[in-house]
Amino acid sequence: MHLALVHGEVEPVEGDGGAEGLAQAGGLEDSCHDHECTQFSEDSECSKLFGMTRRRQDEGPEGGRERFVERFGSELTAAGMQRLPSRVFACLLADEDGRMTAAEIGEALAVSPASVSGAVRALQQMRMIHREREPGSRRDVYVVADDAWHDVMMSSSSTYAPLTQTLREGVDQVGGAGSGAGARLALSVAFLEFVTEEMEQLSERWDRRRAELGL
Repeated sequence: MHLALVHGEVEPVEGDGGAEGLAQAGGLEDSCHDHECTQFSEDSECSKLFGMTRRRQDEGPEGGRERFVERFGSELTAAGMQRLPSRVFACLLADEDGRMTAAEIGEALAVSPASVSGAVRALQQMRMIHREREPGSRRDVYVVADDAWHDVMMSSSSTYAPLTQTLREGVDQVGGAGSGAGARLALSVAFLEFVTEEMEQLSERWDRRRAELGL
């Protein structure tokens, strides 16, 4: 009688085929081990496949849009804009038709209606968006223009006019152009007048460039 190992236990093996029995027992153990490894490998592959599927879903149009909104909103915040107006502007830019109600904006950004109200008011004051009344409804719709950056730049230049006038009047009030303060204000006036003229020419050049691009 010889001994054979089966599943970690010692069992008697009858007859003279002890060595053969031990080999068979060892083969059985290896087979079980191989089966477990195969099962583990299959489970791992399934996990990888599931993860890849989830990543593909996250990288769909909606997932990509959400990532853009958060990233671009962060960039605008870093540039000096308030955080929520930055996110709202990015959200409207990324919307298919650039038109959203306050409720839609709030749902997209997971913020309260009151927060949206303050953010869109700030954006309207900066002329980055405008408000329209939805046809056949009493709901307001907030709209970003396709050429939003042009509108922002051109509208910002119009704010220079009252600043320039106040600075021009201030030259004499602080001691005249011959004084240090007066010279500083006069230089500010000259610069703002220069910027205003250049912005007008830049707008005309952009209109021609946009036509060339067919946009």
